[in-house]
Amino acid sequence: MKKCWASMDLHNGEVNDAYFWSHEWVRHGQYTGWSQGCYFSEAVNLFEKQEITGVILTRFPPGPTQTLSVRDLERGVHAEKNIIVFVKCNTNKDDDQQLQEIGIYYRYKGGKWSAIDHPKQSECNTNIPMVFPYE
Repeated sequence: MKKCWASMDLHNGEVNDAYFWSHEWVRHGQYTGWSQGCYFSEAVNLFEKQEITGVILTRFPPGPTQTLSVRDLERGVHAEKNIIVFVKCNTNKDDDQQLQEIGIYYRYKGGKWSAIDHPKQSECNTNIPMVFPYE
């Protein structure tokens, strides 16, 4: 999970995957009726199926000085995947707007998952570029 669903947020000044995954379980997973293992396994499978990382890296090439507009990221994912995603930003140590989260909304119907438009508006300042959270 660390490879494909790592935290991009700071908790007490540090990236803390265990805290992040605990939050995801409490906020979403416990309501599924599944075990933690089943929930996280299914979440990772859905993530890998969407290949969002490839879309991001195509439009947001690696590099500590690379920036991207929130709207360009949203449009890029929509163009590639035909879904509206939720983008959340935070502020890094250099006071730059930084990508924190990309949310994908799913519906389970007829025994299968479908990605659908996210109902929330992105929570980033669309007037300034964002950076990717590089170490």
